[in-house]
Amino acid sequence: MKRVFLILSLTLPLHAAAQIKNDLDGRFLMAETKQVGQFFRRFNSEEGFKGKRFSRRDSMYHNKTMRQFYISNSFDKFNHNISESLKASFVDQVVNKDPQFLDFHGGDWFAQVDAMFVYNGKLEHGILFLSLEKENKGYKWVLSNIYFHPFVEMFNNVTDGWDTKSYGKPKMKKYIHPKSHELHFINLKTALNDTNVLEDYIKNNHQPDFLTLFIFEMKRKKLALRSINKVKFHFFQIKNWYFELTEMRRESKNSGWLISDMAFVSEKDKNLLKQYVFMRKNVVNP
Repeated sequence: MKRVFLILSLTLPLHAAAQIKNDLDGRFLMAETKQVGQFFRRFNSEEGFKGKRFSRRDSMYHNKTMRQFYISNSFDKFNHNISESLKASFVDQVVNKDPQFLDFHGGDWFAQVDAMFVYNGKLEHGILFLSLEKENKGYKWVLSNIYFHPFVEMFNNVTDGWDTKSYGKPKMKKYIHPKSHELHFINLKTALNDTNVLEDYIKNNHQPDFLTLFIFEMKRKKLALRSINKVKFHFFQIKNWYFELTEMRRESKNSGWLISDMAFVSEKDKNLLKQYVFMRKNVVNP
């Protein structure tokens, strides 16, 4: 009897895993991931493909087989820039080697909203970045950064202190004379009236605050949101990894919210990647 019990105890987990996989093979993305919150729950194996939430006592809750199958099939298969070996490495790490789960309220993930604006009567493209912020007992989305080309152009006279029109030579900047204080800074009037070189009089390493400028222009009714083109999300939560989530609307089982980009990034290099993603050298982490 003990022998029979031992055989059953060894074979039942294998049978259960095989049963789960057979079930998933037939149903995967019959219900595509239509919501971002759903992606979180399925990534963690906290919800089935029919939308049923698993209780913590359910054998499917954080189930490795379920997670491996779902995450492996959550990539944009039409994007060949993510190698199969990279996908496999990611899945193996988050499921087996160092199990990790996404946390909706855990920070380190951001929304990117590509939109069209009307600025001074002209249609312009802009990118808004939003992050979740705790508010009393709940959370809210807040604007954390913006990339807007007209603002960049407005401060584009100097590129890291080099004059791009002089073949890479250091730019000869105008300056306020060091003895100006003796004359009660009377030369400020001349300096500040020359709006083409105002940046020359600002301290080194200063970076303009485009988000404040954005709010200012909106309040002046010079800038208005016209339409939203696309939304995607940047994830930095997983140790040593970055990935991007984008909604794919197409006639295919491989549709819905899918991983559209991915990179192996050491934790010490993640801030550099964030700066690249947010398109500014002085981006404050949202």
